[in-house]
Amino acid sequence: MAKLIRDKEIFVKKKRGKPKTRNPVNDTEYNDSLSALLLGGVVKLIGSRGLKEIIDSLSDLYDALDEVADFRRVNRSAIAEARKKKAEERGLFKKRIILEEE
Repeated sequence: MAKLIRDKEIFVKKKRGKPKTRNPVNDTEYNDSLSALLLGGVVKLIGSRGLKEIIDSLSDLYDALDEVADFRRVNRSAIAEARKKKAEERGLFKKRIILEEE
C-alpha cells in the first residue's frame, strides 16, 4: 500500500530498513495521495480520544489542507475571504443547530 508521507519521515523509515519510495510522483498521483491523506486524517480525528491525539490529528489535517491549497494554487487570502463571507452570510457552527431532513 502506497501513501504520502512527510518529507523527513523517509529518514526515520530508512533507519528501520529500506523502504520503497517513488519520488517525485506525477500530479495526478499526488492529488490522489493528498485526497487519501485528508480522508485518512478525518477518520483518525473522528477516532481520536485524548487531547494530545486530537491536537496531533488536527495538526496533520491542517498541514494536508495547506498542501492541497499550495498544490492547487489557491491563495490563502481568498480562503480567508470565503470563510469570512460565509460566516457573515450563513453563520458558523457554534450554535450546534441540526437540521432534520426528511
